[in-house]
Amino acid sequence: MLLEVYLASATPGAPAQYAGYQADYKTYEDYKKEMESAGKGAMNYTAFTKAYEKYQQFMDYLHKEESFHASSLFSAPTGDLTGFQASCSMDCFCGSPPAVMKSYKLVYFDARGVAETCRLLFAAAKQPYEDVRLSLTFGKPGDFSTISRPEFDDMKAKGDLDVSLGKVPLLEVDGKKIGQSKAIERYLAADFGMMGGSSVEAAQVDMLGETIRDIKEAYQKAKDVKEEEKAAALEKWFKEDLPDWVKKAEKSIPPGSGPFLVGGKISLADLQWYMLLLSPNGFFDNTEGAKASFQDCPKMKAALLAVDTAPQLQEYIAKRKNTMF
Repeated sequence: MLLEVYLASATPGAPAQYAGYQADYKTYEDYKKEMESAGKGAMNYTAFTKAYEKYQQFMDYLHKEESFHASSLFSAPTGDLTGFQASCSMDCFCGSPPAVMKSYKLVYFDARGVAETCRLLFAAAKQPYEDVRLSLTFGKPGDFSTISRPEFDDMKAKGDLDVSLGKVPLLEVDGKKIGQSKAIERYLAADFGMMGGSSVEAAQVDMLGETIRDIKEAYQKAKDVKEEEKAAALEKWFKEDLPDWVKKAEKSIPPGSGPFLVGGKISLADLQWYMLLLSPNGFFDNTEGAKASFQDCPKMKAALLAVDTAPQLQEYIAKRKNTMF
């Protein structure tokens, strides 16, 4: 990640508390060089965030003063700040704190379903958003042929869901629409700094997510048997097959300081695996079997417990609606 800013120290009229900003700029330059060098290790997000917050305070001051303004291309002027501009160029899916607050709206049914990982991303990032929940009722419980979804049908008829192929979830970011649940997850994770600290770590996050896709496909095949064989097939799945899958995933987790799966900080991969194996009302109906599957996998267990005890996620899960699915 490159963060190039000019922080003035001798600007006429600048408050005294900004006297050290030129030194901060030199710190940014040193940090930039470090991050441009391959293999330098994990990003120091604490230092980055502190520096960014100080920079943002200065920008807030500039925006309040008519004598200072941002425009044009990046430059580092002396004296006044005419032509000043700050830019943040993301060369990896790290998701730095945005300089401009975005407006997010997530549209889905009044259910957890395939939108719940997105909601966990918002909760983990403490990011405000509009959670639009379309009504969903059944004439006969569990019978999808009797389903009623008037708001969804109205949106679809109007073409509001065309970008998402007539389906939900749908994400709107500053009025721009994005469809497909996995594309939305990856977009939000990148925006919130949860796709690792480099392009390699982003691929590792994706890799662990794709393993979940393989597991779900294998699970569907395990259930696709005659009714009289289903109980035995499911017993084998939770006692043998699922634990074997998690052990394979454990071996694929990249080396790191933990407790999270990639890059030493929470990522999309942690939330996806949490949804699969540990989240209340998660993917598997057999919650005890799902929990048992990772007990012999120390890296996976540490990551899932770290997610489960994160205060912002505990608060969200405690307050979320109890829905059918």
